[in-house]
Amino acid sequence: MSEHPAGPHDGRRARRLRLPVLAGSLALAVLVIVVLYVFQAYRGSHGDVRHQATIKIDGPPTAMGWPTSVITLVFSPDSATLAVATSDGKVRLISSRTGRLQKTLDIVSGFIFCVAFSPDGSLLATGHEDGFVRIWELATGQERDTFRAARRNVWCVTFADHGKQIVDVGSDTKETDGDKSDAIRVVHWELATGKVAISAVVRSPAQAHYVQLSGDGRILATADSDYIGNVENPELWKVDVKLWDTTTGIELATLPGFKDAVRALVFSPEGRELLTGTDRHQIRIWDVENAMQVTEFVDKRAHETPYLVFSPFGKILAARGRHGEAGTARFLAADTGQELGRIELNEFAGLDCAAFSPDGRLLATANFVIDIRDGPTPAEVKIWDCSRLTGKQR
Repeated sequence: MSEHPAGPHDGRRARRLRLPVLAGSLALAVLVIVVLYVFQAYRGSHGDVRHQATIKIDGPPTAMGWPTSVITLVFSPDSATLAVATSDGKVRLISSRTGRLQKTLDIVSGFIFCVAFSPDGSLLATGHEDGFVRIWELATGQERDTFRAARRNVWCVTFADHGKQIVDVGSDTKETDGDKSDAIRVVHWELATGKVAISAVVRSPAQAHYVQLSGDGRILATADSDYIGNVENPELWKVDVKLWDTTTGIELATLPGFKDAVRALVFSPEGRELLTGTDRHQIRIWDVENAMQVTEFVDKRAHETPYLVFSPFGKILAARGRHGEAGTARFLAADTGQELGRIELNEFAGLDCAAFSPDGRLLATANFVIDIRDGPTPAEVKIWDCSRLTGKQR
């Protein structure tokens, strides 16, 4: 058999054979890179949400040995600062852009339940378990005023009337001849003089388990559950969600149709809508002025105890994941409940509180981290850029 020397066409044939192999390898490599990128994006920030900063909350442990936890957090009106109230009696002011600590307010007495910025961002109000509201000048970090708002537990506080008034909601429980009466007191304070402008007592037929004050301080929402002698059977519970006029204490409306305990009660930022969430994951949005239901859906992926927060423009909710997904927070379309995206917080962490920035670009989340292998670890605050999801890019 004779051997034939390679002709001029044989090299081209070899090159043609190698090209598909090289192209296939390149395509496979690109596919692997894309899959890895998507996987990493899904793990950290799903649905056009990007992690921006993480802040570790360090503080002295409690008497039980637990680390300092986050009670509540709120953005300043210009979205530049995040105020974080913690169980060690401090309010940390954090740059929302860098995640760096700017200033710490040392609250010497009274557990903090709520915080609110004044409209111009120069003042911060804090509500405490001892019934006091304290006003802080942020430029100096000094306490400016103290108001005795309630007998105990100030649950909500906000600035009203373009920053001229403080409105707070607190417990007004007292005992007379051994009988205990439960009520909620709403007080409007004149900030310039420190005098009471309006004081109204809201009485409810059962203990108010959840209260929420609208941003302008005009409307109070309460969720009451009366067990009717049977705590074990939710079918026998009587659940009332009511709206009240804070200037008179008069009931404005009772929202109908609740069959199980209400665990979430949230006003939209402009106060025109109220969001309710129940143990059975029923989420409803109500028109406050007309006391009419606008939207209803069941969030089947919700945690047993729902946690919900409105975006500034009312189109998106942030919700806690279900029990098997406790370390996630999800973004839902407010009109349908459709999941638009999710973020992963920590394998062993649940979403304890969250807040959108007023400009709609950022979401802050806080969780109490418990690592089952190493014991409790400090709480974390994370700041997320969700501008692409909310459509509020700069």
